[in-house]
Amino acid sequence: MRTLERILSRAEEILCATLLAEAAILTFVQVALRYLFGVTHSWMVELINYSFIYSALIGASIGVREKVHIGVDIVIKKLPPRVGRWVSAAALGLAMLFTIAITIIGLEYVNDVRVSGQVSPDLEVPKWIPYTAIPAGFALMSLRFLQELYLVVTGKADALAAHGPADTDIPVQLIAKGGAK
Repeated sequence: MRTLERILSRAEEILCATLLAEAAILTFVQVALRYLFGVTHSWMVELINYSFIYSALIGASIGVREKVHIGVDIVIKKLPPRVGRWVSAAALGLAMLFTIAITIIGLEYVNDVRVSGQVSPDLEVPKWIPYTAIPAGFALMSLRFLQELYLVVTGKADALAAHGPADTDIPVQLIAKGGAK
């Protein structure tokens, strides 16, 4: 199971980084072509947009995995650990239900677009292909919420208290006075 988790995590990271790099390179080329030669390629803009959308949704899944999404945990930190764990489990369950709902709605929408035969204006690819980013990204987030829910319920992870890279223990009073020294 851990091997599968490592493979999925690495695949997310590589795909997200590759899509962002591709979008950055294409953006540079597009700007250079426009300003140096007065030439533009609309298909580049379309591909850049699709790449950013895919990378954002895959990145959101990575954010769930790394616990860096914004969360209000002030109440959870004040609760007894056992109660905090169950409140966290409920919050994770609701988040997972939301992402599952968006996955299902996204799949229905992708199927509707597929059946309609729509193609993108510049790349001329079937529109359902880029639109697959929605159910794919939200399915990955659902999986990540399920993993975190399992860890919280089994006691293998703390309650939903912020514990990602942005976590800080600076008291609110210090922030209001201009920060910690």
